[in-house]
Amino acid sequence: ANVTTAKITDNAITLAKMASGTDGNIISYDTSGNPVAVATGSSGQVLTSAGAGAVPSFQASAVGGKILQVVQGTDTNFRTTTSGSYASLSLNASITPASSSNKILVIVAAAFGIDGSGNAFFDIQKSTDGGSNYSSLGGGDGFGERINNDGFAPGALMTLNGAGTTNAINYKIFGKQSGGVTAKLGAGGYSVIMLLEVSA
Repeated sequence: ANVTTAKITDNAITLAKMASGTDGNIISYDTSGNPVAVATGSSGQVLTSAGAGAVPSFQASAVGGKILQVVQGTDTNFRTTTSGSYASLSLNASITPASSSNKILVIVAAAFGIDGSGNAFFDIQKSTDGGSNYSSLGGGDGFGERINNDGFAPGALMTLNGAGTTNAINYKIFGKQSGGVTAKLGAGGYSVIMLLEVSA
């Protein structure tokens, strides 16, 4: 006679009659109809096909290199400095990383210039203490230099920086000059800094 749900009494189905296993198991059946755990995964893994007729397997999720968040800062003012050491040019943005092992891709797009015949230098610097102290990401002379360019030229500064913290990080543009000239940023009154968090 056919087995119907009306004929199954309470507590008739027990764990002994069902597939044994733990959380994360994928269950199949052998040729005799007995349940068999064919793949076992752990938290965060994904199930991957091995092709038709083959047993699937759990693999680590491919998360490296993904963009997790994007922050943009803009400045609509024309900025200058005559300082011989790095001085703030105001353009900045802050980001709070999801993980200290992630990286921050910093991109600056602006018009860089100089007034006179000499050298102008531009640098990306970071602060992790709320803006009290900044450290250079570009070395002694920073990322960009404009020599004998009495005017402006469009340009970009870029770097991939290890976060190293899950606290807020502020990235800011600094400038300096040599030769008694003026370093200039932002012709046209619009400069942009973008921060992209890249997963490890």
